[in-house]
Amino acid sequence: MGNRAFGRAILTALALVLALAVAPVNAQQKADNSALADDPDFVARDPKYPTTLKYDVPTEFKIRVLDGPDYQLTKHRGHVVFFNVFATWCPPCNEEMPALLGFEAAHTDDTDLVFIDVGEYDDTVRKFRKKYVIPYTIAMDPSQLYFGYIAKQEAFPMTFVFRPDGTLYASWSGAVSRWWFETARRHAIATAATPAP
Repeated sequence: MGNRAFGRAILTALALVLALAVAPVNAQQKADNSALADDPDFVARDPKYPTTLKYDVPTEFKIRVLDGPDYQLTKHRGHVVFFNVFATWCPPCNEEMPALLGFEAAHTDDTDLVFIDVGEYDDTVRKFRKKYVIPYTIAMDPSQLYFGYIAKQEAFPMTFVFRPDGTLYASWSGAVSRWWFETARRHAIATAATPAP
């Protein structure tokens, strides 16, 4: 075999190795893009109740937790984080609770659900937590300081979805279905700069 033929054989082998190495990445990107395209009815950002937070920018958020240490968003990078802003007296908040709890139970490995109660006393929220057997973090915003920081107007419930890289992906006002939570989670993972673990 001459030098030219040998050189071509080496280049062909390298091209094949490169193609095989890139194929899984391209297949994953196509799967992620098709996952987004397969949900034409999904709307991630509620135009009626915009948020004051910036989309696609890493967010820092620290809030007091009922009967636990403060919750800090930056300590949960690598997970999709759902903030569900609610009040115990809110009928739609109560209606979506089973969907939320079932959703979180199915994704404990890569998803965090944080409830944020607005304007109520700790004991009121403890009774609510006991009623629904909520094992997840409940943060407290009795003076509505945080709610004023993240929402332009009051509406319950509100859901905010952060990608694994800490950027805001979605915000929605009103009760949503299990399908919405699942779709938002999938999209948040597919569009994150840092992949979930």
